[in-house]
Amino acid sequence: MHSGQGGPRFIVCEDGDEYVRRFTRFLSPRFAFSRANDYVTLCDLLESDPAVTGLLFDLDFRRTPVERLVDELGGKALPATDEEQRHIAANQGIAMICALRHRGNQTPIILFADLESDKQLEFLTRTLSPLQVAPSSLGLNELLVLLDRLAGSVS
Repeated sequence: MHSGQGGPRFIVCEDGDEYVRRFTRFLSPRFAFSRANDYVTLCDLLESDPAVTGLLFDLDFRRTPVERLVDELGGKALPATDEEQRHIAANQGIAMICALRHRGNQTPIILFADLESDKQLEFLTRTLSPLQVAPSSLGLNELLVLLDRLAGSVS
């Protein structure tokens, strides 16, 4: 799915379509958005559009079927218990970002997440760079600034 008229292109990685619908409604045609609902789809989109400006990630993929969840290397996640499955799904955005970085992909990423600690934030931004973590409460005007910054740093 590709939305928007042109300009910088972003892939929205989420298990639903709430983000991509909202971004398309309020930020197109200034930016173009495609949606990836799992790691395989994301890799396919990146292969077909290697000049994508950035990736916008949700953290939680609870609506994703377990067989489409991946581990930090991009392999199938194999949860042994329901609790493990919930944990993997709740942190799937991070696992997908780890898998991308493991493959050598350095596309700038914004992760929408409310992290529990500053240490976790520092660790993620240091080890998964270029990564910016934005709170889920981020407003559209603030997001516009982040997307403009990403678009300016890539061009």
